[in-house]
Amino acid sequence: MIGLVWDFPGRVARSVDKRGVRGAVAEVWRRTVRRLYLREAHCWLQLDLAGDRPRAGLAEPIVVRQVPEEDLAMIEQLGTFPLEEARRRHREGARLWVAQAGEQVAIACWVFEHAVPAIAARDGLVRLRPGVVSLEDLAVGTLPRTREGLTCYRGTFTSICDHYQALGYDRLITKVELGNSAVRNRTARVGLQPIAEMRLLRIAGFSRVRLSGLRGAEAQFLSSQLTR
Repeated sequence: MIGLVWDFPGRVARSVDKRGVRGAVAEVWRRTVRRLYLREAHCWLQLDLAGDRPRAGLAEPIVVRQVPEEDLAMIEQLGTFPLEEARRRHREGARLWVAQAGEQVAIACWVFEHAVPAIAARDGLVRLRPGVVSLEDLAVGTLPRTREGLTCYRGTFTSICDHYQALGYDRLITKVELGNSAVRNRTARVGLQPIAEMRLLRIAGFSRVRLSGLRGAEAQFLSSQLTR
């Protein structure tokens, strides 16, 4: 907490530099409102990495890779994730994956191997059982909204899943907003199956989380950490 307070002026200055005064004020207001009132609905999804899952290749010049610490600044291309947070995540063991054509990022996402940040969790983290990884914060950059773009999405997902299967992981989980039909359609095409629906309501700091439609042991494991 002391570190956060000590760095507050610097964080404000960086926010103003990035967004301008109006943008910085709007961001502070958005975060304040989010702490006081928040309603979210997500679907948790699962993929059996060792099962008969859909696969797709990648067309040149797209390359999928895990980003080393010295290259994390490339995430700023997407404007969706602060570099300082990316560096903190990397230090704590999360890994940034990108699909890129030259220096242009088409897709970026994070993969967590031990615990994944979740505001619905009691202490802000959902622990993952051995053998499970979680994919989070998927962002699309220069990916076209065409069949070519879908092929890149599926090829990227295949590459990431193959990597973690080779390391001995047997499940990949993720979550998407219930109302985002476009993303849900894409996840279905790569083989992800729904295992639970989660609804969060936060009012003045008090949170209520409900899970429904639980399917399988992984959903029960999530429920034990989220429901309250």
